[in-house]
Amino acid sequence: MLNKSIFRRVKVRINKKILEILGMKISYNYYLDNPLWSRKNVNRIALYSDVVNIKISDYFDKSVEYQYCFPKRYVYELENVIIDPLHNLIYDENGVLIAESSAWEYQRLLYETFQPKIKNYKNLNIKKGTYIFMQNIPNYYHWLIEDLPPFINSWNFVKEKKMNYKILIGRHYNFPPIKDFFNKYLKEEKCEFINYLKPFRVERLIFTAKTGGMGNPFGSANIAHPKDIKLLRSFFDEYISQENPIQKIYMSRSKAKRRKLIGEEKIDKFFEDKGFKIFYGNLSLFDQIKLFSKSNLAVGPTGASMTNIIWMPKKAKFIDLHYKDKIFPFFYNLAQFLDIDYKYLEIPSNELDEKMLNEIFVKIESFLK
Repeated sequence: MLNKSIFRRVKVRINKKILEILGMKISYNYYLDNPLWSRKNVNRIALYSDVVNIKISDYFDKSVEYQYCFPKRYVYELENVIIDPLHNLIYDENGVLIAESSAWEYQRLLYETFQPKIKNYKNLNIKKGTYIFMQNIPNYYHWLIEDLPPFINSWNFVKEKKMNYKILIGRHYNFPPIKDFFNKYLKEEKCEFINYLKPFRVERLIFTAKTGGMGNPFGSANIAHPKDIKLLRSFFDEYISQENPIQKIYMSRSKAKRRKLIGEEKIDKFFEDKGFKIFYGNLSLFDQIKLFSKSNLAVGPTGASMTNIIWMPKKAKFIDLHYKDKIFPFFYNLAQFLDIDYKYLEIPSNELDEKMLNEIFVKIESFLK
């Protein structure tokens, strides 16, 4: 028994050392609100969201409910912090990851986040002054739901306090929705675009925690924060239609680079003949808001375009077409916050012929009754 115990401890230490040599963060992850850690150069300056308790129904069995609790989320003033443009993450003065800078679950951060390759942290170039950082990723869901709300809140805060600030914009600023947002709202601001990958230091950063001081506490459930959803709908209110929602949309992936349905051009034509507007994901951010906010029905295969259900009116219907075992429940979770009637429909993974399409449409019509 003793030999087995020693062997296990040695094995764990070897594995840990290998991971550290590879530059992976394991034992050094750090939460600003962790009471077991001292918090140098960290000031809570505002409350973003109080504790929120929510209930989410099971994806397959609506009679089963799960209860989750979001802890408090704060706005912080951080001094002498490091920004890693490669991963859009924030580190303390010693290169220790600040978990609140990510919306990913903390387990994933532990095994997937690489330590920046920095030989001497103290010699990093430093940007003097007060900054806010618009983290971004070239994925509509992750940018809109996870990255944008904390940025908007930080931006509103520094403007309200009449602070002298500058905006740092992450390296994916040419991603179309980010470019739309910048051209509409940030053109007159003092902005600096990050087009390099080397970490750098900032003297002071105003930063809204993404997920309540824990990384994402829900693991793969990937549940958006209700305050973030409310903030987005309020911020873009001018584009949300007040008309009677009568538009029907089919969200095609025929022009997407991945997760296409086989023979989707036929599907596009089928739904177009049924009176649906075909959405290819090529509208501006603001036109997407306008389109989906006046729609009472959206149908489509799983993909980032499904994020647009955030703009749909209450009681609208959404039907997710997906192959067996290809399930992304965060869209379903998002629909529950918004009181959207979400249905899913498994479809065959081979090419859909006219007979299959008619069978699918019969099922869709039955959902609508």
